[in-house]
Amino acid sequence: FEADIFTVKYNSDINGVVDGETSQIVEYGADTQAVTAIPNEGYHFVNWTSSQYNIPIEESNNNILIVKNITSNIDDITANFAINVYNVVFKAIENGKIEGETEQHIEHGGNSTIVTAVPNNNYHFVGWSNGHLESSLIIQDIKNDQEIEAYFEIDTFLVEFKSSDNG
Repeated sequence: FEADIFTVKYNSDINGVVDGETSQIVEYGADTQAVTAIPNEGYHFVNWTSSQYNIPIEESNNNILIVKNITSNIDDITANFAINVYNVVFKAIENGKIEGETEQHIEHGGNSTIVTAVPNNNYHFVGWSNGHLESSLIIQDIKNDQEIEAYFEIDTFLVEFKSSDNG
């Protein structure tokens, strides 16, 4: 008597790939070989899904998957990915404020909205912690969390004293 043979197929959405044998032939009751979900740059693995197989939650959230105790064909196990979202925070250290959205959530490769550093009276803007020297700022091509600080200094004046001809 021969054991029943089944096919298990893995695929991914467009934001990543499946590493390993994506079409496996497995005997009844056996386990598949491990496959690994690998996200594209700027994405992260979310879960495995299938309309034909109930993937246990503790396994569905792990990017390495072994399907156990195969008893039927499964042709739609999919690795799902989502774009990374980064936190960008703009802060005025002291003696000024930030106009615009100071806490922004930006998708990988995206740009922040404009913010402007505004000094208090008797102070002036000197620069941002990322080296930008203009008071208005847009961060482009964001690929990580960032905290950017605006720096201000007190205004100074030169006072010269001159004596008059009479003393």
